[in-house]
Amino acid sequence: MIRKLKICAIVGTMHKKSNTSYMVRRFIDILKEQEDYEVEYEILNLFEYQICNCIGCYSCAKTNNCILNDDMEFLKIKMMEANIIIWATPIYMNNVSGIMKTFIDRLHIWTKMLYLSGKHNIMLSTSSHAGGDISVLNYLVNIICSLGAVNIGQYNLCVDFPKELYTPDKEEILLRNYVKQTVDNFQKNFYKATPLHEMIFNDLKAQINSLNLKDIKNNYILQYWSDKEIKEYDSFQQYLDVYK
Repeated sequence: MIRKLKICAIVGTMHKKSNTSYMVRRFIDILKEQEDYEVEYEILNLFEYQICNCIGCYSCAKTNNCILNDDMEFLKIKMMEANIIIWATPIYMNNVSGIMKTFIDRLHIWTKMLYLSGKHNIMLSTSSHAGGDISVLNYLVNIICSLGAVNIGQYNLCVDFPKELYTPDKEEILLRNYVKQTVDNFQKNFYKATPLHEMIFNDLKAQINSLNLKDIKNNYILQYWSDKEIKEYDSFQQYLDVYK
């Protein structure tokens, strides 16, 4: 049976021909070679879109509408149309790029609703030295879990030392290994919650239970939890099982 993978790659770089963009394209090219999968993909370079800084007004929490007039709604739609999301970023000062951080900040309301539940995510990064990726990929794992998505891969390639990108043999071996790991994880953990997912779920559930149901008309987050009947689930794994 051929499984269809619809991939949305979010690339947080300011350069069209960047190391990170190259890594994403090579990763997807190798993934497309897998016989059991039909891969459809779209690569969204964030520098090509207008993304304003979140101003913390919480209008989205009340109405599900952001007051900022930019391209975020378009990018959100693209993410929701995919079943796999790739988050790709260069590493700057032991963190994601500035434009990727701005993008993530604008997804704040989604973390209150576990909005990407049922979707699988892959994290790719490029760094100038080995070891610089650890804190960044861990940060992205936390974000992914807060959004309710399941992580099926987190990988980094260096562009300086030990120079894994553009060293053809090493690059090819590593990328093919990363794709293999991703496919294996996808098959083994199709919808598997982690302890972090469960901790986030229980914390959010406690927050929702503390709210006054009378405020439901003025609180989109509360309305979402009510409509999806999320509070009725004893665990996040039970909620994920809905997507099987």
